[in-house]
Amino acid sequence: MIVAISGSLRRSSVNSAAIRAAAGWAGRHGIEFMIDDHLSILPVFNPDTEAEAPPAVEAFRKVLELADERVGAAAHVTQLTDRFSIPV
Repeated sequence: MIVAISGSLRRSSVNSAAIRAAAGWAGRHGIEFMIDDHLSILPVFNPDTEAEAPPAVEAFRKVLELADERVGAAAHVTQLTDRFSIPV
């Protein structure tokens, strides 16, 4: 099974659209493909509390463990880095 995660929670995200397109292609070719949405309920990462992971984190870890492959789609930050970069 392939598990896909979009790095954007925005409904009209291009990243999510790419993941949905990949899921459609996979389905037409008999490939098991799951779009995971745990990202929307995961707490902010805090290494101090990693040992006592909330149920959402444990569920997300389990999904990733069971996956044969993992795919992620995330926005690049070129605009952000270009806008705030310091010229050398």
